[in-house]
Amino acid sequence: MGLLVILAALGWPNLAVADEALRNDLQQWDVVTLTLPVSPGKRALWYGEVQPRVGNLQDRGSSGDFTQLILRTAVGWQLSNRVSVWQGYAWTPVFEPINVNEHRIYQQLNIQGTIRRLQLTNRTRLEERWIENNDGKVSIRLRHLVRGMVPLDAKQRWFIVLSEEAFVTLKGVSNGPAAGFDQNRLFVGINRKLSEAVNAELGYMNQWINTRDPVSDRMNHAILLGLNVQFR
Repeated sequence: MGLLVILAALGWPNLAVADEALRNDLQQWDVVTLTLPVSPGKRALWYGEVQPRVGNLQDRGSSGDFTQLILRTAVGWQLSNRVSVWQGYAWTPVFEPINVNEHRIYQQLNIQGTIRRLQLTNRTRLEERWIENNDGKVSIRLRHLVRGMVPLDAKQRWFIVLSEEAFVTLKGVSNGPAAGFDQNRLFVGINRKLSEAVNAELGYMNQWINTRDPVSDRMNHAILLGLNVQFR
């Protein structure tokens, strides 16, 4: 809670005192990712991700419910040291506040670079979403993430991390997402390099979800714990 107060005082737009119309929920996101080369030249890559989420849903009066699971995989191609392209699939069932299955096919472009001590990542992802109870209709969503890491020590084992990701639905469906702004995610945290291949991350994620009227928008305050394994 102290972190929320500090960030709000610094003027982060998503962490300002919430409007009464917002539904504010506390969550925990645990993320484990694995990236492996699958070709002798290490240009072809495989990616896997497991992400369970637990939440306290204000509007349901629930505590500690298993709200969502994300299982994501992709194959990629390293075009250069800085640029890679990906084709992937994700199964993302939601269990609370309602039980809904969703399947996603996605395409992704990653661009990485360094400006002095700042390590930058730009990730653009286009998702085709098949959501249950929509008669097979597909919703299309565009996501763009900008992420920066700055080392805190000379050996570059500790980093401070800040990221911002915007979601825009390009094609809505009648029983699901509406076209337009979908959500925004702001993350701030600490990253610890455990080895050349493994790093761990702990921080705060603010997720602002734009919902259809007359349902109030949702703001999730999540503690994110991540473990990333990457062999190159």
